[in-house]
Amino acid sequence: MGKEKTKKEKPKKEKKPKKQKEPKASESLAPEKRIPRKKIIVTSIFAFSVLTLILLVEVLVPPMLTQSRARSAYDKGDYYEAYKEYYGQKLSEEDEIRFQGAKTILRMQSNLDGYSNYLKMNKEVKALHSLLEGVKVKFDVFMKAEEYNVLSQVSAVYEQILEVLNSKYHLSEEDALELTEEKSDAVYTRKLEALVEGKPYSGDSDNSDKQMNR
Repeated sequence: MGKEKTKKEKPKKEKKPKKQKEPKASESLAPEKRIPRKKIIVTSIFAFSVLTLILLVEVLVPPMLTQSRARSAYDKGDYYEAYKEYYGQKLSEEDEIRFQGAKTILRMQSNLDGYSNYLKMNKEVKALHSLLEGVKVKFDVFMKAEEYNVLSQVSAVYEQILEVLNSKYHLSEEDALELTEEKSDAVYTRKLEALVEGKPYSGDSDNSDKQMNR
């Protein structure tokens, strides 16, 4: 044996193990393998489908709501509101019939409304003319009304027109039709003026050159 060491060797210090870095969140969540190309394609198709659905909802839902409001207004007898909501929309066959029906009713109603509006403006000659126009277009409007299943509604408005003509101006339907067939605007105007004033029409066609915009 060799000589004993006079001094005891100091035990070597053990190296502390290095702390392992915790993996970053991005690293821990990162997939070990690449996403297969087929999976990317499927995901893209799904995303595109969702986008298309959103766009369709934005495009289709407003017209659907508008047409729903139009049907509701039509069923309640608010034909002006129904016409306004339907106007400019792409309609089904059923809604197109409602739209045309509302339009037909309003065509006759406009003559009665015109009478009321002209009276408010103290233009009674034009007010009477508006009623007579309702009689003049009766045949055409009634044909349309029958086609679009609104004959009863149009007839109700027309009866109101005849009632005013008879009660206020003592005109029958035949009298009104005869007036609308007058060829001379000047004579036609003088006849209406006489009726408004409650005077019998003299038939003198040479005294006045006044004409009414017809």
